[in-house]
Amino acid sequence: MTTEKLDNVHSMLGQVSADIKESGDTTHGKIDELFDVMDDLAANILAVQAVTSALCKKYPIEMDNVNAWIEENMNTEGQGAEKTAMLAEYLTTNK
Repeated sequence: MTTEKLDNVHSMLGQVSADIKESGDTTHGKIDELFDVMDDLAANILAVQAVTSALCKKYPIEMDNVNAWIEENMNTEGQGAEKTAMLAEYLTTNK
């Protein structure tokens, strides 16, 4: 292999290395952004849970009405309906 070809291979390997590093840096930045968004979402959910629990203590809610809403607005055979009902009961009764 000639020196020119070796230099070309070396240059291309350097570029691949730089591209991999840049990709890693971008991925790391996106992961940090994702964690920030997840943290904000968790804070929002906990705030809504706190307000809902306080309101339910002051103004009791009939679970039959809550369950009827869940049945009317969610696919009860799909994922999430059972968890939604359990969480709704927890929020309204703290049990």
